[in-house]
Amino acid sequence: MTALSFGQVIITEIADPVDNTAARFVEIHNVGATDFDLTGYYLGRWTNDTATPTASTNVSLTPIGTLGAGQFALIVANQTAFTTAFGVTPDINAGSVGPAGSNGDDQIAIFDSSDAIIDLFGVPGEDGNTPTVTCHDFEDGRAERKAGITSAASTWNEAEWNVWSVGTPASTCTSHTTISTGLDANLTNFDPGSWIGATTASVDQFDVTRFSLYPNPSKSGFVNITSNKTGAIKAQVFDVLGKQVLNDLVSNGRLNVSPLHSGVYIVKLTQNETSSTKKLIIQ
Repeated sequence: MTALSFGQVIITEIADPVDNTAARFVEIHNVGATDFDLTGYYLGRWTNDTATPTASTNVSLTPIGTLGAGQFALIVANQTAFTTAFGVTPDINAGSVGPAGSNGDDQIAIFDSSDAIIDLFGVPGEDGNTPTVTCHDFEDGRAERKAGITSAASTWNEAEWNVWSVGTPASTCTSHTTISTGLDANLTNFDPGSWIGATTASVDQFDVTRFSLYPNPSKSGFVNITSNKTGAIKAQVFDVLGKQVLNDLVSNGRLNVSPLHSGVYIVKLTQNETSSTKKLIIQ
């Protein structure tokens, strides 16, 4: 236990994109007003209808360290696929067999160092879609915590979640939406690093809402980059293999990208010692 108040960190989004299973992720968020030390904490998963968590798939949250008030952390199945899809750099690359790699019928929780459940999604021992579809099935879709949730829940509370999946659950589910074709991996369907219930913006995060990059796709030889903060913006551009292909300062709100060939790139923007990433398409 830390000296901080209990239950500040909650799960706010779980994603299972229908077109890109490698881009699956789990998002956690500090809803408290003070920092939270995640040392010793981990993310666990019950696979299908198992009654106990699958210990071999636990993902340590210790590398995150202290999660500041209002901050998010992203645990992903595959860092390259996730960053290419969303233009966001994750905190932990956990692999496809862990909680971030769930195919929508598993249960996921944050545990503390004594193995106590801090925050839980789903009903342990109940497969999400077999033999019937449940309220916590998010296959080919997503689950997002509803706005207004300010504390963790060690037992599943269906009323705290909006869930989308290709399955049709029992009529007793109050917040489950059936989608016929699933949700593709893009920022229209998912919002990693953001949440409808967030009320406190982190002073340490330079998230996607604080800057704009356009036109995107670009075929004009430049992109406009703006920020709602003051100070020089450094832009580093990487290809999909992670090789840096451009490193320059944004001048008068513009970045010269004429040396780049057609393709998909990741742009890392740094301003005032804070940074974030954005996907860029050059035509």
